[in-house]
This record gives sequence, structure tokens and C-alpha cells, in this order.
Amino acid sequence: MALGKSYRPERKATDWYEVLVGWAATLFKLALAAFILAYGYYMWAVLGGYLRQTVTPRIISNLNLMGNVLVGASIVGTICLCLMTLDEVAWAVLAGIVGAFVAFGTPQILASSGAGAQSQAVQIVLRHSVNAGIAIIAIVAVRVLWEIWLYVATGPKRTKEEREIEEEKEKLKKPGAVTARWWARCW
Repeated sequence: MALGKSYRPERKATDWYEVLVGWAATLFKLALAAFILAYGYYMWAVLGGYLRQTVTPRIISNLNLMGNVLVGASIVGTICLCLMTLDEVAWAVLAGIVGAFVAFGTPQILASSGAGAQSQAVQIVLRHSVNAGIAIIAIVAVRVLWEIWLYVATGPKRTKEEREIEEEKEKLKKPGAVTARWWARCW
């Protein structure tokens, strides 16, 4: 063995994208569970009429905590969903619809529940739910814009190649052409 060299087995380079996609399903499930828990807590507070009553500081801190969980779960869950479904945009659009419901539907639910808009608890629920919905919509917008960019960058080339293939097939179908012989496909 040469001086200064030690035996170390060769290690394969880590493909971090594959690692990230591998963890995306687990992170998505955790984020989905946290999202359902946090949004369910909000809906329980709103629809149960607990925001119409006097709200204690403990409940205010719980609402803040659940709001932070809601926003974090929205961001992580949407990114993981987009990573898991890179070949299909429909799942990202579905997440965008959920984000639109959270951003625009929660204020409507709050307004119809009769909770006072000036209440500190209502303001917390509004702020966090709108932020979570807008975060989902923003991530989905980036995903859709990426798909549009990919189509614009590679779409015309694909259609040109498809047209060339069709033209070659038409040439082979012409009667009397040398390419119509049985051995022409070998060349």
C-alpha cells in the first residue's frame, strides 16, 4: 500500500433527488395528518360556537399553535405532493382547489357562524387559514408554471419529431417506391 493512502471502499454518490422523493410519501402522510388535525380544530372551534364566547389566553395560544401547524403542514404537504406526482399535474391542481377552499372558504364559514369579526380569536383563525391557503396556491402555481415551461421548451420539438415519423410512414406506403420492398425496413 502506498504511503499516505488507506483502504477505503468506493462509495456510490448519493442521489439526493431520489432520497427526497423517497421521503416525500412519508412526509406527505404526516403533513396530511397534521393538516386535518389543525383544520379540524379550527372547524370545531368555529362550528361549535366557541369563538362566539369569551376566549381565554390558553385558547388563543392553542389557536396560534394550530395555525402554525396548519401553515407548515400546508407547505410541506403541497411540496411533497408535487414531488411525488411530477408526471401528473392533476394532483397539484387538486391541491390548489383545496388551497382555494381553505383561503376563501374559511372566511365565509366564519362569517356564517356569527362569530364577531373583531374578536382576536377570529382574526387568528382568519390569518392562519388564509396564509395556509395562499401558500398552497402559490406552490401549485409554481408547479403549473414549471409544467407550462417544460411544454413550451420541449413541446414543439416533440410535435416536429412526430410529424417527421408520420412523413416517413407515408413514404413507406407509396406503391412502387423502392422503400416499399420487404427489405427496405432493414436499411
